[in-house]
Amino acid sequence: MMNRFIGFILTSLLAISCADNTPKSADKESNESISQIIDYSAKGDSIATLATQILGGKLKVAMAEGGVPHALQFCSANALNITDSISGLGDFKISRVALKNRNPNNKLNEQEKKLFAEIESAHIKGEDVKGELIEESGHEVYYKPIFVKGLCLACHGSEEQIGEDNLRIITDLYPSDKATGFEMGDLRGFWKIQF
Repeated sequence: MMNRFIGFILTSLLAISCADNTPKSADKESNESISQIIDYSAKGDSIATLATQILGGKLKVAMAEGGVPHALQFCSANALNITDSISGLGDFKISRVALKNRNPNNKLNEQEKKLFAEIESAHIKGEDVKGELIEESGHEVYYKPIFVKGLCLACHGSEEQIGEDNLRIITDLYPSDKATGFEMGDLRGFWKIQF
């Protein structure tokens, strides 16, 4: 059942990434930029949503099979491979980035830190927070916020919520871990989709 779901999600993602979003009437003389022709925000949001469903679904299965210890091992061994395989389906690269990162390769750059502060401030004020499309080094990059949900607290919550044994596993797998101490609804980080 889970394999069919993952197959459906991957097929949907492939269709989104391969869709010709360029209007037929566009020509080389057009003054419209590519970002005006292609709705990168909608495409990025769809990709991030599907990635959340794929990774989240696999983590739920890992939790059901062996609890938090198994989910931590699974995530450590497979999360990067899963996001890389999704990136391989289209002309984009997807990753996760965070201020309090678990993997040091997922730290925020200076521009992302400013975006994080802006979105976190808006979220705390109760404003409706959505993804952001930014141009970086000549590429469109879409950031979709990741908020902490109930299940996340088992690995990213307080020391009491995580538990001593699981904290030891986290320290063994991620010696530079910063991704604990979150509360329900906190901004955890972003899905980052580079086009």
